[in-house]
Amino acid sequence: MKEPEWLEKEKKDACRTACASKVAEPKLLQKKSKNVKILSLDEMIEKDAKLAKEAFTKRLIRGTGYAACLTTNFKECNFIFVDKGKKAELELLADSSLAMNFIFIGEGASLRLFTTVVSDSLNSIEIRLEDNARLDAGLLKHKGTFAYHAQAATAGTGASVNSASFWGGSGTGHTLTELRGAESKALHVELSAAGDSEDIRLNSKALHAANSTGSDVIMRGVAQDSSRTFFGGAVAVESNGRGSKSSLEQQVLLLDKDARADAEPVLEIKNNDVECSHSAAVRQIEEEKLFYMMSRGLGKDLAKTTIVTGFLRSAMKRIKDKELRNMFMPPFMRD
Repeated sequence: MKEPEWLEKEKKDACRTACASKVAEPKLLQKKSKNVKILSLDEMIEKDAKLAKEAFTKRLIRGTGYAACLTTNFKECNFIFVDKGKKAELELLADSSLAMNFIFIGEGASLRLFTTVVSDSLNSIEIRLEDNARLDAGLLKHKGTFAYHAQAATAGTGASVNSASFWGGSGTGHTLTELRGAESKALHVELSAAGDSEDIRLNSKALHAANSTGSDVIMRGVAQDSSRTFFGGAVAVESNGRGSKSSLEQQVLLLDKDARADAEPVLEIKNNDVECSHSAAVRQIEEEKLFYMMSRGLGKDLAKTTIVTGFLRSAMKRIKDKELRNMFMPPFMRD
């Protein structure tokens, strides 16, 4: 079928070369689902052209860097629906994929979403949660490959977004939750482990745009060898965000003197009736702790591993969905 004019324009808006250099031979996402309806772009245009157009033209992630190239060059586009009141599951396997995904979670419905990235991939997921809907999302990024992954969610009244990721190897990640409905909540747990000369850049933001909303953004990373880690964390409260509560925590643990890390916290508060806090720290592994554990009979490498495990595991415990938590935790750290 001939592409609509608005889609042709979307695909011409960004350059075609940058993502081609990252994903030379894009493949389709592999999908496994329960209580989920999945439509292709053509099927969606045929079923509801207005909604398909709205998803593109009003998407939350657009116009810059890899996201623009994704828009121009996507290999596939999926429209994913969870009907009102349903309890659904969706697993995605990104293997050299180049995909845009739009997810609609109906009123009172819930979705457990898990994405595994095993090779060079660029993917974007846009999610809309109706009132009292719930999203539990996890991402596992394997080492040794580059990936760009963006997740943006808009939450209605009483909706909740619980998002967790574990990044190994080079890549760029963006996580955004817009709390548009009163008493909606968001939890972002972003974890990373970088080694060799890898470069990891993670950005996580919670936007409060309704009364009595809540968010926690937790970013923890471990950097060794000559790797680089960047954490960009942000909490924004609009003028209509009265009674909102939020916290932002960023910590990076450096295991070697040549490892580098930056943590950049940003708070944008436009209402005085809120509770917001933030902390950011980049530090070397504590020699006293290392010495104490070695004095108890542990070798240096095992002592380091034990400290790192405790550092990351305490953040992982914030994810209440045990099954989801164990999916992206390394085997030796699982419950």
